[in-house]
Amino acid sequence: MKWSRTARGASRCGPVLGLDGTVIAATSAEVLGLDPGTGKARWRYALPADEGAQASTPIVDGEGSIYLCTRMGTLVVLTGGGQERFRAPGPFGGVNPAAPALGPDGRLYVGLRSSSGAVDRFSVVAIGEP
Repeated sequence: MKWSRTARGASRCGPVLGLDGTVIAATSAEVLGLDPGTGKARWRYALPADEGAQASTPIVDGEGSIYLCTRMGTLVVLTGGGQERFRAPGPFGGVNPAAPALGPDGRLYVGLRSSSGAVDRFSVVAIGEP
């Protein structure tokens, strides 16, 4: 094993890679950008405690922006360097969204989990101009 890292909070999702190779990991407390060679934090973004925290698995678009949803349905978009670019309550608030998917036309697709944890419906959110 090359390195191991303990993060604040728990996580139910795996890491993703940024365009520059940064390992991006989301927990119930924060989103971390980790150096792939050393595991040291390049940046951190604290998730709002009032959101019920647990973030979805993040996704990265072709420009390096990072998209994720909090447990209470807030959509958070970060720059590739971990700075908040956009944050807004989603139209799917309070339903524990699954990882989003970004379509080629700029639409964000979000699966919504029922109380059992199964993804049972989907929402489409337009981000910018398609």
